[in-house]
Amino acid sequence: MPSRRKLAGFTGGGPARGISIAPVEHALFSLEGGQAATTRMLRQGVTGIICASDVLALGAIRAARRAGLTVPGDVSVVGYDDSALLNCTDPPLTTVRQPIEPMGMSAVALLVNQMER
Repeated sequence: MPSRRKLAGFTGGGPARGISIAPVEHALFSLEGGQAATTRMLRQGVTGIICASDVLALGAIRAARRAGLTVPGDVSVVGYDDSALLNCTDPPLTTVRQPIEPMGMSAVALLVNQMER
């Protein structure tokens, strides 16, 4: 469900602001899935890729490099989740950090609130 919300925000937000939306690829949430989806997108001339997870973004970087392109020189890649894997990437991956602890605390508070009703 979270990935559907990310996609809905992306596809709904652009046109509302006069921004055209590039192709969207669906893939398994894996390094290989990111690589395969990015390979297809690069064939379409895409130069900026926003991935729904950091693992997908690492696959995107691999696909760009195998196509002889540089990141971020030729292709921009953005991940999502700010995972621990990012400490090992070159170049460092741009990623969206989620406030996991506050999100977890909010989820527990909502659950407890529902149980008390």
